[in-house]
Amino acid sequence: MIETVDGGIKVYGTNLNESIVTSVEAKIEQQGKVCVNADKLNEIVNRVDNPIELETNDGYLHVKAGKAKFKIMTVNENEYPNVKFMNEGDIIVFNAKEFKQSVKNVLISVAYENTNVLSGVDLKIEDNKLKLASTDGNRLSVDEIECSGNNREIVCPKILLMNLIKNDFENLEMVCGDNDITFIADNTIYKVKVLKSSSKK
Repeated sequence: MIETVDGGIKVYGTNLNESIVTSVEAKIEQQGKVCVNADKLNEIVNRVDNPIELETNDGYLHVKAGKAKFKIMTVNENEYPNVKFMNEGDIIVFNAKEFKQSVKNVLISVAYENTNVLSGVDLKIEDNKLKLASTDGNRLSVDEIECSGNNREIVCPKILLMNLIKNDFENLEMVCGDNDITFIADNTIYKVKVLKSSSKK
């Protein structure tokens, strides 16, 4: 879903287990929002280099980039799931670059989803340390960085972490809820249901 805001647009995406919202600067001529198929929009955006113009008309989102023109059928925006991104939870703060490198170090040992081993990365916050660990039953990868926040342990699905480290960001913090985890990275928010969550005193 695309929604106009002051000074730009917000782009939302979700498959109910994983959700994302990001802000983009844009010149707005008319306020509104529109919902379209994410895969089709992503395919178009990846094919063009020119600045993009968006316009809705007759049940379609018209996309113009230079001489290229596309259109995507819209769907009722009221049917888009109501995802709450800024939920309450324990806020964990750490160095973004260190976290990104640590995730890369442990992702190599994450189990595939069709195995009996938990397919995710264990994130354990204890005594101002964030310990990352993963295993596929044969290999074990462990890394550690400094952080601040309450003691907590969660198992985060690998797909979120894989998508997260693809992007460049200067600032990053993590919010741990009872059943989900949210990463706030600059102008983008990622949220996913966790595989395991527990608080520790």
